[in-house]
Amino acid sequence: MKAPLIVFSMTSALIACGTSTSSTIAGARSNASQAQANDGASVAPALSDDSTSALTAAYAWLDDGVIRDTPTDAFADDALFADIDVSTPIRSASFGHTTTIRVPAGVVGAPVDPNRAHTFYVAYGRSTNRESGVFGPFIITDNGLGMAQAKVAAVIAAASALEASSFTEANQICAFPADAQFADIDATPAHRSRSFGHTVTLRVPAGTTCEPTDPDLATTFYVELGDSTNAAGGIYGPFPL
Repeated sequence: MKAPLIVFSMTSALIACGTSTSSTIAGARSNASQAQANDGASVAPALSDDSTSALTAAYAWLDDGVIRDTPTDAFADDALFADIDVSTPIRSASFGHTTTIRVPAGVVGAPVDPNRAHTFYVAYGRSTNRESGVFGPFIITDNGLGMAQAKVAAVIAAASALEASSFTEANQICAFPADAQFADIDATPAHRSRSFGHTVTLRVPAGTTCEPTDPDLATTFYVELGDSTNAAGGIYGPFPL
């Protein structure tokens, strides 16, 4: 399935996702985050053991076909990532490619905590019969609320149909109830510095703390925009699915 592309007329946010299928992981080894060495170089915080486990579990539901169906553009030179090596250790490197989970962690000079990421990328090294490539982003939902990739695709499709007129005071809410739960889709442009452009989060209702519900059954969603350098953010919706 070709990964969908979301283009907000107001935010120009880009995100892609695929349909989940099962696969297995031989193992995962968390590596130190890497930053390009220059005058403003910085290193992203390390991933926690819990985050590493969650990310490798999310990766396990993606097969090779789904991954390769979501190629992404090259990252900015100053992009920071926390990396997890999930290469199959028993496969000869001369025949099988290396595989790395890449978790966004800000940019050089402005690192962010990768443990708060909602998305990840998969980087394949070159093998004897295929070129290397980077694919994604793939989705991790927040608060431990699993949401099927098919539902994620439906939310993205609905969000892609929104016009600038959807983001007005008439559709804005002040805040969510304190006990509200959501499955979140991070739709912030993957290659844009967050210090200049606001974050974009698609929020899918999942009940309350006391009465959780399945986000796959949600019929609405919200768009939460973070503050940018020249505009205040806000919460907009609900929009129908």
